[in-house]
Amino acid sequence: MNKLSAKIGWDPEKRKVTASKDGTSIEFIIGSSTAYINGKARQLGTPAIIQKGHTYIPARIVLEAFGAKVDWDNDSRLVLVNTDKAIPKLTPLQLKQFRFQAHINWSEKQ
Repeated sequence: MNKLSAKIGWDPEKRKVTASKDGTSIEFIIGSSTAYINGKARQLGTPAIIQKGHTYIPARIVLEAFGAKVDWDNDSRLVLVNTDKAIPKLTPLQLKQFRFQAHINWSEKQ
């Protein structure tokens, strides 16, 4: 959410994560399968969790609520996120390069 320039908040008593940007607000309660976008309940495929001191939330709902386009490329097993209005068509070579770079970035953080 930081990369999207969203303002992030944490309420430890309620175990609630909030994010807001450009008039859109999202709330997640840790362990709940419901998120609230501008007060309207949305069901999540998986709940927000805290693991090893890090908070994990379902990315798609956040990205789409803040206007990003999200797509899945099954062949390369990559999630494509675009903050422009259209998702560009990528060549198989470009997808392989993105997948390789994503793997390197992930490996460095382990």
